[in-house]
Amino acid sequence: MLKVKNKTEYVPCFEKKMNARIVKYLIAYNLIQFGGWIVILLFILFKPLSVFPYLYAFQILALLEILNVRMKWTKSGLFHTIMQVFARIIILLMIHVLASYIHFVRSWISLKDIFIVMITAWAISEVIRYSYYVTQLLKKEIKLITWLRYHAFIICYPVGFICELYLICVLIKFENNISLSSLLVILIIIYLVGFPVLYLHLLKQQKKKIKS
Repeated sequence: MLKVKNKTEYVPCFEKKMNARIVKYLIAYNLIQFGGWIVILLFILFKPLSVFPYLYAFQILALLEILNVRMKWTKSGLFHTIMQVFARIIILLMIHVLASYIHFVRSWISLKDIFIVMITAWAISEVIRYSYYVTQLLKKEIKLITWLRYHAFIICYPVGFICELYLICVLIKFENNISLSSLLVILIIIYLVGFPVLYLHLLKQQKKKIKS
């Protein structure tokens, strides 16, 4: 979730003319992710405990975004993209670890609620994000999608951030491994430092978009 540079948003790169095959690949990738996160949103609303295979599948697929940035097919910071993709995979793994603790069974309902809220925030953000990228790649702006792209994050990002932070804190509470606990504390520090930087930058991007 960290990024200090100006290019913090994973967006299609139109500054240089891209090969038609690359554009088709990016359109296909974003459409697949768009469809996948709609499926995840439906599962989290109606069958939340069955959503894990889909979450892992589409988060692993998101590793392609690192390649896309590395090849300069999209405008984004490489470090930010790596952090964002792997942070979510780590969070998903943590949820499975938490669920395996016997002490945790009694409080699983509250954690389940936190999990549902977090994934709902993720899914809404991603459905909007990927649909926006598709419209940009097709060079067809849909005002509603653009408006959601630059406004929905105001709620979705903080909600997801708070839920992720809560889950990390709960894992530290039950984790006896000092090394792992230390790494989780470092992760919390990164979250606390990185989130305000990213969030404020997104607000600046929003203002620029509104003015334009």
